[in-house]
Amino acid sequence: MFKFTRTSAVLAAFATIFSSATAVLAEPIPAAFRDTDNNIYVTGQSPQSRVQLTYQGMMRSRDYQANSCGWILLRNSTTNPIAGTINVAGTNVDTAALSTQLLPGCNNGIAEETRSTNFKTNTGDVVIVGRVPGSYATVQTPQDRVRNATANACGVARFASSTSYQHAANTAIELTAAPGATQISDLTQKDGVLCSRGSLYVPSSWLAGGGS
Repeated sequence: MFKFTRTSAVLAAFATIFSSATAVLAEPIPAAFRDTDNNIYVTGQSPQSRVQLTYQGMMRSRDYQANSCGWILLRNSTTNPIAGTINVAGTNVDTAALSTQLLPGCNNGIAEETRSTNFKTNTGDVVIVGRVPGSYATVQTPQDRVRNATANACGVARFASSTSYQHAANTAIELTAAPGATQISDLTQKDGVLCSRGSLYVPSSWLAGGGS
């Protein structure tokens, strides 16, 4: 049976769930779900274990300084590949549509060869032209970012939406607990759970018939 507590006004609105009582739930506890604010919960973990969430193609910002020829060079690498659409000072640049050209030398503001449009090199480096020499521009590039969370005493890990990791419905993710989910909206939406002194509390909305 469910045990109710009056420890706090918050917990009073929740029912403690035990493995022997899961039959009264409207549906089984999902391995991963999201709440109305797109915070992500991963259940069924060992307490204090680490859970990993990968954000795919998350835009990362960095300020770059143009050289004396007014070019910004974005280096491509296996750890930080440049692919897809990047944003340079508020303007989107489709790197796939850029022509492949040699990178000329630049000496004291004089280029060995002129370049009038953005281009990429045969190694995947991207060159943005037409900037004011010495000026800075904010460049956003899509990169996969890995985030870790620790499961609580109830075996639940929570990934909260934050300034650094902003969760929108269409945020692309990779989560072992939800192999079919490619974005946050693919996760089942349910009201959040609480863990207190090793007991997992679920909202009344989880119960069969929505009872409290």
